[in-house]
Amino acid sequence: MAYRPQARLKPWAKVTGQVLWSGKPGSDTPVLLSAERFPGSTPVTVAQYEHVTADTDGRFVFEKALPGMIQVSCPLKTAPEAPWPLDIVLTGRRTLVKAESGSNTLLVGGRGRTVKGLLRGMDLWEGVTFSIALQDPPEGTPDNETRRQVFENFRNSPEGAPFFRDGLKPSADGSFEIPGMLPGTYRIFATIPGGDGTLVNAGTLIRIDQESPNEPPAPVDIGELVLTTAPVFKP
Repeated sequence: MAYRPQARLKPWAKVTGQVLWSGKPGSDTPVLLSAERFPGSTPVTVAQYEHVTADTDGRFVFEKALPGMIQVSCPLKTAPEAPWPLDIVLTGRRTLVKAESGSNTLLVGGRGRTVKGLLRGMDLWEGVTFSIALQDPPEGTPDNETRRQVFENFRNSPEGAPFFRDGLKPSADGSFEIPGMLPGTYRIFATIPGGDGTLVNAGTLIRIDQESPNEPPAPVDIGELVLTTAPVFKP
C-alpha cells in the first residue's frame, strides 16, 4: 500500500494582550505578530505575519494565530514608510510565547520589577556609579548606521527612558537594587571616579524575564557581577 502523508490541523489560537510601559498603556502602538514553522525536513515553510494597532488602553487582539511559538512585538520604524521587514525588534519590546489553540493572553513590556545584585572587583565603592542599558539591536537592513541612529533616538525618548538607567549608586558593599526594570536583555557598566573615567564591563548580558498578565512581577536577584579592568565603550 502506498504511503499517503496526512496533515492534521489544529484550531487557531486567539491572542489578546496589552502593551504596558512601566505600567502605562502603550496607546495606539503598532503591534506585530510573527510565527514561522519548518515542519520536519521538508522545504515547506509555514509563516504568519499580522499587524494591529493597540487601542487607547494599549490592548490588542489577534483573532487567528498559528498554534505554537509566536513573537508579539512593538518594533521601531527605520523610516515612516519603511516595510515591516526593515523594522527593529528590541528585546525589551517583544514577548515570546507558545500559543495554544483557543484563548491566550500576554503582555508586551509590563509594570517593571525590582532587580537586585552585587558588584564585585573593587575594595571601595565610594563614588562609583553604574549604568544599565538595553542590548544594542542586531545588525541588519537597511544599514547598520540607520539602525544605530534609530536605537539612539529611542534611548533619548521618554518611551526609552525605563530601559536606560544612568548614575546608579551601589551600596558600600557593592550591592544594588533597581526598581521598575522592564523585561529585556541588558548590559551593566560602571564608572570609576577620578582618572580617565574608564568604563568597566560588569560581566555577561543580563536577562530580565517577561511578565505575566495575571501576576504582579516578582523581584529578581541576578547574583554577583564581577567587574573587569579591560576598558569597554558604553553603547
